[in-house]
Amino acid sequence: MALAAHALRWRSPSSRSREDASVPLREHLVELRKRLLLVAVGIALGCVAGWYLYEPLFAVFQDPIRQAAAASGHQFTLTFSTVTSSLDVRVQVSLVIGLVLTAPWTAYQAIAFAWPGLKRRERFAVVAFLAAGLPLFLAGVTVAWLIIPSALSLFSELAPAGTATLVNADVYFAFVMRMAAAFGAAFLLPLAMVLLTRIGLVGGSAWLSHWRWSIVAATVFAAVATPTGDVPTMLALATPIAALYLAATAICLLHDRRLARSIERGTYSRLIAA
Repeated sequence: MALAAHALRWRSPSSRSREDASVPLREHLVELRKRLLLVAVGIALGCVAGWYLYEPLFAVFQDPIRQAAAASGHQFTLTFSTVTSSLDVRVQVSLVIGLVLTAPWTAYQAIAFAWPGLKRRERFAVVAFLAAGLPLFLAGVTVAWLIIPSALSLFSELAPAGTATLVNADVYFAFVMRMAAAFGAAFLLPLAMVLLTRIGLVGGSAWLSHWRWSIVAATVFAAVATPTGDVPTMLALATPIAALYLAATAICLLHDRRLARSIERGTYSRLIAA
């Protein structure tokens, strides 16, 4: 809403002509085009950097396979199934690296575009969201990275003795990216809950009353989001989500209590206007 208000901030029609009224909107669209161009340039440069970082990162991505092989005694080998698959994998990984490297730059451009139209409390909320969101997302990615070797070891136990597992590189990288994205997104759940409570859509008491269903939902989400589908991996994702849900519920309850006190003291209108 703040972004829309910033885009449509018009002066009174009585003070200028209809032609002049379109100038602020036109300038806003020019600013949007500028920001999008900067984002595109940043992503392109990030992809170029990803192309040169591919070789060392390829060795890093093989660490879970080495750990799984050492733990299970089963042989894993990364393969490229077609002649062009090595190029395809390099392009895909370079694109992902570019998006990750330029994520702060992209976020900065988006914030810089919307910043003039935000109120003081909205600006604080944006900064707090980024400050809390990045560590939570990285925590989820870290948990996924720690679980991947165990998931590979579990699959290797199903293979007959004396055999080796040939893993297509493109399938393996897609598997790693999906795990990291699923865990990272799941760890952002508390921010979504707090945001819904702050804008008044869901109260803290509502989150608390549905805590049992939240645990069921976390388990179902873990079962769908984890490609392995095994119980240890599901629990490794569902348990932190449930804990974060309860922590976010406590924050929402504190927010509701503070809001109720501000209403009693007659300071609620000043909080909204800030």
